[in-house]
Amino acid sequence: LTLKLENLKRDHELSKEEEAQLIQQIQERKTLIKVEKSRIEGSEDRMFQINNQKEYIAIKKEIEAGNKVIKQLEDELLNLEADKEEKIPEYAEEEKKYLEKKKSFEKQQREIIKEEDRLNSEIEKIQVIKEELFDKIEPELLKTYQVKNTRLSPAVVAVTESYCTGCSITIPAQMFNSLIRETTGECPHCHRILIFEKPEVLED
Repeated sequence: LTLKLENLKRDHELSKEEEAQLIQQIQERKTLIKVEKSRIEGSEDRMFQINNQKEYIAIKKEIEAGNKVIKQLEDELLNLEADKEEKIPEYAEEEKKYLEKKKSFEKQQREIIKEEDRLNSEIEKIQVIKEELFDKIEPELLKTYQVKNTRLSPAVVAVTESYCTGCSITIPAQMFNSLIRETTGECPHCHRILIFEKPEVLED
C-alpha cells in the first residue's frame, strides 16, 4: 500500500513538474517578445539620427530581423497557450484524482495500522497466557515442546482417535492405549507431542 502511494505521489509530482515547465515556457516567450520589441523601439528611435543610406539600410534590417523573431516567438506562444488550454483541465482533473486516491490510501493505511495494533495487543495477551500455562507444565515436557517447536508446526496436536492429527498416520494400538492412560505421548512417525482428548459424547 505504501509503495502504491509512493508511485501515485511520483506520478503526481511529474504531472505538476510538466505543468510548471509549460507555464515557464509561456513566460519565457512573453519575456523574449518584450525584449525584442524594446530592441525594435530602440532601432526605430535611431532611425531619426541616421546620417546616410547605409545606416538606414542596416537599421531597417535590424527591425525586420526583430519582427521575424517576434513573429516566431508569438507563433510558439500561441502553440504553448493552446497546449495550456488543453492540458490545464487535465492537470486539474489529475490533481483531483490524486487527492482522492491519497485520501483513500491514507484511510486504508490508518485501518491497517489500527488492525496491526489490535493484533499486536492480542499477541501480547496470548503471550501472557502462554507464559502462565508454561508455569503449569512439567519442566521435562516443556523442554521437549520447546525443542520440537523449532522444527514442527504445530509441535502439539490433540488426538481423540488412534491416528495423529498432525501427520494423519495411524498410532499403534498399544501406544494409543498408553496415550489414553497418560494423556500425553509422542507420535512415532512425525514425533509431535500428542495430547489425548476424550471424544464428545452425543446425547440422544
